Amino acid sequence: MKKIFFYVVVMFFSVSVYPQWVQQNSGTTNMLIDVHFLNENVGFAVGHSGTFLKTTDGGETWTSQNVGFTGSIWSIHFPSENVGYFCGADGTVFRTPNGGDSWFNITPDPQYTNGGSVLRSIYFTSEDEGFAVGENGTIIKGEDGGQFWSNISSGTTQALNRIVFGAGIHNGYIAGNTGTILRTSNYGENWTAQTSGVGVNLFSIGFANSAIIAYTVGVDGTIRQTTDGGENWSGQTSNTITSIYDIVFVTQNIGYACTFEGKVLKTTNGTTWEVLETDNTSALIAIFPVDEDIIYAVGANGTILKSTNGGIATSVNNVSNSKIAVYPNPAINIICLNTNGESPELIHIVDVTGKVIDNISMYDYNKIDISSLSDGIYFLKCKINNELITTKFIKSNQ
Repeated sequence: MKKIFFYVVVMFFSVSVYPQWVQQNSGTTNMLIDVHFLNENVGFAVGHSGTFLKTTDGGETWTSQNVGFTGSIWSIHFPSENVGYFCGADGTVFRTPNGGDSWFNITPDPQYTNGGSVLRSIYFTSEDEGFAVGENGTIIKGEDGGQFWSNISSGTTQALNRIVFGAGIHNGYIAGNTGTILRTSNYGENWTAQTSGVGVNLFSIGFANSAIIAYTVGVDGTIRQTTDGGENWSGQTSNTITSIYDIVFVTQNIGYACTFEGKVLKTTNGTTWEVLETDNTSALIAIFPVDEDIIYAVGANGTILKSTNGGIATSVNNVSNSKIAVYPNPAINIICLNTNGESPELIHIVDVTGKVIDNISMYDYNKIDISSLSDGIYFLKCKINNELITTKFIKSNQ
């Protein structure tokens, strides 16, 4: 009898955890190096061999575009919804004036890029003025929409991997190999070397919605933070020993990073980092948050991942939640939701990958049509009194 009782208790508290990262169909196996979204629906992913992908439906479909360049594209950036730039192999730079519908070659003369060095990162602070950085310590400045270019001294021959600007656009950072960090406080006219405290390659750098707080990442799980405008950099525990390729912050406290092992790191306080499971083993090279919830990550083998809940895995009771009940279960065409008299604020049907399949009207939850669903396991996610509650149901035609 005791054995039977113990078994029942274990079953009652058993939990299934479903990663909230959905694999997108990129249509390519080429490595994707960067990703950028203009809004919730329109975004771009770029990479090796001239790979250039565009989505207009939030990643549901990705279309390959011929932009007139077959070399590797390393970086893409839009200072506005209409004007954008990308850079890459052979010192190449392209510009679009119409939201990515067409692209025009504005590559600077090789004299400005140390003989056509690979440009690894581009950032325009306005539609007309910006910078690109790359191998051999290259920093170039573009003006008048890239019609005029000039070379800016970096003081180093190390490869420069990422350039960003922060609040007010007069403050900027560059991260590079062998612990290189450069900083500007005069709109990029001059760059000064900072002491990063490490000698490893740094792949990315980003502001935390502040002119003085920034983070950089690199080899061996390196995360470094400054809280005084780059005067001092201190290490943080990343909980990984693999390379971290990109880092970006949504708010001063909420930030994301991605790794060679295909994992995503997240912080909600700017100090401690959690490793988020993605069910992905391909290296993730770049990450882009549309907002606090919608996140994209891209990388090797044409990988594009999307999360719509900040990347956190959903834990679901394997038995009915005591606060809500779905019946009949299993069901063929119709399910009903019993909320014990409470009125739900939202209802979603979610599949086992975490993808939202359907949004249910607040007036229809007593009779929910599931006839169009394929047979399988689904979850009903409800928000009641500001609490998110999830319960499982099975769609079966048998």
